[in-house]
Amino acid sequence: MKTNLLSFIKPMILTLVLVMSMAVSCPGPDIPPTPPTPSEEISDDLKAFLLNNDIGLYLDNDILFTYNDLEYQTAWNADNDMFRIQSDDQHAYLNITKNSIDSIASFTINYKSPSQNESNMLILRLRRVKIMDSKAWWWNESLKIGIITPHK
Repeated sequence: MKTNLLSFIKPMILTLVLVMSMAVSCPGPDIPPTPPTPSEEISDDLKAFLLNNDIGLYLDNDILFTYNDLEYQTAWNADNDMFRIQSDDQHAYLNITKNSIDSIASFTINYKSPSQNESNMLILRLRRVKIMDSKAWWWNESLKIGIITPHK
């Protein structure tokens, strides 16, 4: 029995010595390169949009509709993420509904500017790019569309 056990252990020890010597002779693993830091660079269009401070709708660095308290009234339902600006006669209005609650959100925007006779509707995904002074700046880089809304 002792010889059987020895004949079984001896090849195991030799195999272990062979495997260990092979492992020691192998080169170590390559250290992966450090991933590049994501660029925090923002586009000129976004820089221009961030300079605006009036609640409203912006397209290609132009103002489509902004709030001023002499011509318009506002309504804001923070619980349902709905915001509305309208003239007294409702000839001009901007209605913004946020459909999801994230830093990238889906919006439904209905508007009619004072210079237009027709209503427009947009359904967009916008990324929140700034929060300051109880306002949020939302932006879509590919469409160059931004909105500034109240923020709770």
